[in-house]
Amino acid sequence: MNTKPQVLSLAVMLAACAPQIHAQEGRRPPPPSAHECRVLANQLNSSPRSEAFRRALGAEITACGAVGATAISTALRAATGVQDPRLADQFRFMVAYNRSPVVLDALLDVAENPAAATPMRMVAIEGAMRQHRLEMAYGEHPVQRSWPRGICDLSVIDHAGDYDSKVPLPSDSRQTTVARLRRIAADQSVPPGIREAARCAASVVEPSPLTP
Repeated sequence: MNTKPQVLSLAVMLAACAPQIHAQEGRRPPPPSAHECRVLANQLNSSPRSEAFRRALGAEITACGAVGATAISTALRAATGVQDPRLADQFRFMVAYNRSPVVLDALLDVAENPAAATPMRMVAIEGAMRQHRLEMAYGEHPVQRSWPRGICDLSVIDHAGDYDSKVPLPSDSRQTTVARLRRIAADQSVPPGIREAARCAASVVEPSPLTP
């Protein structure tokens, strides 16, 4: 029986990608211009199967503020049916580094959507967690394996840096996020891997007296 993981470790993927996009302080590329942001947003409004859409996924739209947040949320909802884990992988950086109520709402909607493909639900759950805790990520993406109950395979990304764009989330966003993730985790009709991912993410986002 071949037990070799079919999807790259998220921690490995982030280690490979993040230094290229998030260079050290003083060496980061300049943010896109307003015109470039509009172009990227238009590309993300195209079909998820198009070359333009895929190009925009790898671009700096995370630094496009409200324009980027709207485009990212629209793209997420348009791509709920994406079954290819490799294409879903390309959303991970984008949904994490533009912190916005608009993006968070789209992530939770996709995570809860029973018609959404498993890879996109996993990306959405992790993205919702990273809207609150950017440095946290899954140690291994569990799309094609089953996690035993009670095991939370999470890693701290030391080089996570800061959000490219960020606006304050609503004051109750942590509580709302935890409640919606726990609803997924408690739903026995949801595949076990998704339930466990939601449970883990909820435990990370859970407000505490030390959490602002």
